[in-house]
Amino acid sequence: MRSSFSLLTLFLFATTTFFTTTFCVLLVNVAAPIGFSNAATIRDENADDTNENKGQRKRGINVNEDPNVYQYKRGTEEHVEVLTNENFKKFTTSGEHVLVTFYAPWDGHSKSFLKQFHELGTSHTISSDSRLKFGKVDATVEKELAKEYEVETYPQIILFRHGQPKEYKGSLAANGEGLRKWLRRNTHHKPAAWLEGVDDVHVFTLGRPVCIVGFFDDTGHLDNFHAAAYDFHLDFGETSSKIATEKYKTQRPGIIMFRNFAEPAHFQGNVNSLEEIKQFIATNMVPKVVDYAKKDQMERVFEGPIAANVFLFRQQNDEEADKLEAEFAKAADQLYGRVHFISAGFDEQTLYSFFAIRARDTPTVRLYAHDLKYAYKGSLKPDEGKKEVMKTIKDHDGNDIPNPKYDEEMASQTSKVFEDLIKFVDAYEKGKLVPILKSEKPPKSAPSANEATVVVGRTFDEIVTQSNKHVMLFFYAPWCQTSKALMPLWDKLAEMYREYDEVTIAKMDATKNEAKGIHVKSYPTIYFYKSGDKPRHEEFDEKKKDLASFIRFIGERTKLDPTRPPIHDEF
Repeated sequence: MRSSFSLLTLFLFATTTFFTTTFCVLLVNVAAPIGFSNAATIRDENADDTNENKGQRKRGINVNEDPNVYQYKRGTEEHVEVLTNENFKKFTTSGEHVLVTFYAPWDGHSKSFLKQFHELGTSHTISSDSRLKFGKVDATVEKELAKEYEVETYPQIILFRHGQPKEYKGSLAANGEGLRKWLRRNTHHKPAAWLEGVDDVHVFTLGRPVCIVGFFDDTGHLDNFHAAAYDFHLDFGETSSKIATEKYKTQRPGIIMFRNFAEPAHFQGNVNSLEEIKQFIATNMVPKVVDYAKKDQMERVFEGPIAANVFLFRQQNDEEADKLEAEFAKAADQLYGRVHFISAGFDEQTLYSFFAIRARDTPTVRLYAHDLKYAYKGSLKPDEGKKEVMKTIKDHDGNDIPNPKYDEEMASQTSKVFEDLIKFVDAYEKGKLVPILKSEKPPKSAPSANEATVVVGRTFDEIVTQSNKHVMLFFYAPWCQTSKALMPLWDKLAEMYREYDEVTIAKMDATKNEAKGIHVKSYPTIYFYKSGDKPRHEEFDEKKKDLASFIRFIGERTKLDPTRPPIHDEF
């Protein structure tokens, strides 16, 4: 269910100009779906908060300081169903639209959002709109449900439309406007425009880069078409016109995708299969080889069920690179519908930095899927494996003339690049590839009493996600002045918790180390991992970063306070 939007965010960020002088920023890898929220949120720890950021900050509020956070428990509980493994399926399939939030009782974001969620449930329940129901799941208790729906952060919001899940990934600002807009679009918006006749169909297809038209003579075929329309940010139309059906050389039921980069694509699958319709749309709404510089195409790459993307990094205006891209295109044609193929020139500096690729590394290939990167180790010589084809041949008089079959013979040959790319994708799909994760060497000695535990890429799981301890982890960059200023304080915090075996205060240089599922977008970033609820984590996003704030934050989640002597059992 969960798909990767990190590179889409990266792409959108790279097409916007930002200036920052006081904050340490890493321009990578935090998902934000297009259309749901801003492409990237840049936090300036030294600047005044915007109104939205103030709302976001309040998501980490201390419930003891603001008892109103729990006010929803008095009088509005009846508008939000408490869901467990026993009643979840029945409830989420009981109505046209069901909105469910997965939360953790100890999570500051959850505490703040649940108040907003209950207010939203109350306003919808007492209004005339009865199509939307509300439910909540304590993910720390209902762990099987949390696993089934891939709950990684709190709160996680999912809309069930006729039982089919769709995750909300937009803003959780205190005013709730982002969520309200998303709900309006997904519960009230008509999924497809009605096209009366052939002229309407013609006008509908004009000026749209991509649009989909369904030709139906039976309303029973519309359900899956409408469900697919909700899942894509594309324009959908429908018609029952027999004349239009004949003009566009299709049948009823039938589906055609009109595109500005290629001829119309005709759906050849089963109109009663939602998955086949979605696969058809995801496959055909972009070219076989996508140009990373074309924003509209890149925005569509990350929609739909195709999660894997193969990137060719190349120099521009290079004949050899052009020949390599031609082989790349052949592989893309062979693998069409299984992966997206994307070509990127070296002027895409943000993308190159994300993959840690330098100019001298080009040409090279990487596969990116589910926030993980994989290196290609096959051939990059476009002529390798091909037989020599003569550009000229002799005529009857012995004179050299152009070989009329040269292009045809060259195009029909299979290169080693083509074969290796096919094997590369096959290996990924079979789970045989090992992702690229940066890591320093682990420290040779344990940390001193007054120093935080050092985490590197290869020890991340051992120290953080697989340990039975609560872990407070500080991600930093050596060049970041804010990180440098915080480091002595962090080591002091580690010293204060040294006698508590239940807690680890740790730090990791995120510029030299990576871990699966971790996407640091700014420095400093601090995550709290609660024992028994890993690998999920909560971000410490309070503006004030001092010992008192850290101790209070940890204490609210662990009941441990290093400012008070620990209680030891006596025998």
